[in-house]
Amino acid sequence: MSDVNLINTTFDHVDGVNLYHHVDAQDSDAMERKQYDPAACDRIKDSTEPGNCLQGCSLLHLACDSGNPLMVELLLQFGADINMRDFHGRTPLHHCISRGNNPLAKLLLRRGARTSIKDGGGLSALERAMEMGAITDEELFILLAEGE
Repeated sequence: MSDVNLINTTFDHVDGVNLYHHVDAQDSDAMERKQYDPAACDRIKDSTEPGNCLQGCSLLHLACDSGNPLMVELLLQFGADINMRDFHGRTPLHHCISRGNNPLAKLLLRRGARTSIKDGGGLSALERAMEMGAITDEELFILLAEGE
C-alpha cells in the first residue's frame, strides 16, 4: 500500500507532462517561494483552451475548472484539500469563480472553502468575482463576503 495521497497529487507530478511555462518554474523551491499572478499568465488569458494552465492543479482544481459537481463531491468525500493552492495561488474556489460556476462555488463554500485566501495576484475569490463584473447571485455574494 502506498503512502502517497493520490487525491491531492498535482497535475505537474504526472510523468511525461511538461507544462512549466514560467522561466524559473522548473526550480521547485521557486514555486514554493513565489506565487505568480494569474492575470499575468498568457495561458490563463486564453481560457477557452482546456488545460490553459494546470501547473500545480490538484484533481479538485480540475474538477472545479471543468464544472463537474459529482467529481467535486467524490473528491471531497475522499479527503481532497479544499483550500489547496495551484502554481498561481488559486484555490478550487478561485477556479469556480473564474469559470462562472456559481453552484459549484457555493458547494465549496458550504463545505469549508476559505474565502480569505488570496491568489498570486493578491486577490481573494470575492475580489476576482467582482473584477469580472457584478455578482448577480445574492447567495454567492453573501457566502463570499462572510469569510472576508
